[in-house]
This record gives sequence, structure tokens and C-alpha cells, in this order.
Amino acid sequence: KRPKAHLTAKPTPPQSGPGKPSLQWEDHLGIAFTEDGMKYEDGSLVIPRNGDYFVYAQVTFRASLREENKGKQQIQHVSQCVTRMARGYPEPSEILSGSKSFNETGNWYETIYLGAAFQLREGDKLFVNVTDLALVDFYKDHKTFFGAFAL
Repeated sequence: KRPKAHLTAKPTPPQSGPGKPSLQWEDHLGIAFTEDGMKYEDGSLVIPRNGDYFVYAQVTFRASLREENKGKQQIQHVSQCVTRMARGYPEPSEILSGSKSFNETGNWYETIYLGAAFQLREGDKLFVNVTDLALVDFYKDHKTFFGAFAL
């Protein structure tokens, strides 16, 4: 059996503190699951054993401009990253990141998908950070998701 998980976005309350806010995830309702030792706890996937894993995350950002701002060009910048907290290391490290900047004059949607293979160790924790929680589309399972599986 190979550890695997697919998590879907869960509305996340605003957070204070340094750094980019971390998303919260659904791990068993709808299309979400964790299997064969993979666990979800406190916003992170916990790797059950040493090995090679494919890690992926997609975040859809969206905004509705207020009527008085429609037609005015606005520069937007959004980003997401997958961060690894390794056991025995005090500082987390970004293992995947992506960002987009664009000019919009009306309502907009932008999606960032990240994915790559990594050597991970038992007890590593993976979580997803974004620039602005208020812009994340939490309402469709297929728009914002996060997962990993052993190779």
C-alpha cells in the first residue's frame, strides 16, 4: 500500500502573525481522503514514512470588484507556496512556489497549480501558504486542493 491524500479547501479564518497565511483543508468529506498512513493534522499533511512522493497543490484566486472600481485598471499579485517542516529543523522551507501578477478591470479568477517529486522523511509536515486568504476560492472541491502520494 502507498500512502496518499487528496484534500479540498475549507474556509479558513483570517490569521494574524508573521508570514503568509496557511490554508485549512477538508480530509474526508466529498472527494477528499487520506489513506495508508497519510494523516492530516492542524493544516498540514504528515508524511508517514521515508520515500519519494509527488506533492501537488492548486489554489484558485478570485475577486469581485465593487461597482465604483469596475473599469479602473488594478494590478493584482497572488502567490501560493507549499512549505515543508522537517522534524529536527527549526525553520520551515518552501519546496514549491508560484505567483501571478496581472491587470484587471473587472471580476477575475486566476489559478496556480504546482507539482513535483520530492524525497520526504517520516514526520515531515507539508502545508500551503497564500498571499491573501480573502481571495481564495473555497467553494468548489475541484478549484482549490492539495495532496501527495508515494511513488
